[in-house]
Amino acid sequence: MMNEDKSYHALREYGLPDNETKDLLSVSKVRTIHASEYFISAGDIPRKLAFVLNGLFRYVYIDGSGKEFTKSIIAERNFIVSYSAMVRSQPSYFFIQAMED
Repeated sequence: MMNEDKSYHALREYGLPDNETKDLLSVSKVRTIHASEYFISAGDIPRKLAFVLNGLFRYVYIDGSGKEFTKSIIAERNFIVSYSAMVRSQPSYFFIQAMED
């Protein structure tokens, strides 16, 4: 229940209306993603999004030689998603990786 309360309050602070917050939470689950784990991998067709309660994530590209390029850093209380890939049902061009537990 505490995670649900924390999620509810964080989403309300983000600006979601009460009814939309409740709808979102009714189809959501709280998950822990540890440092260095990927939420979405390049090449996968994304079918999920997340709201970050705690921690940092990064959007990262890896070129053909294996060199990493960080596109952006996402702080807590923001959504993470490979949006254009998800709505087009196409593979993501980048990874979404947790930077801390």
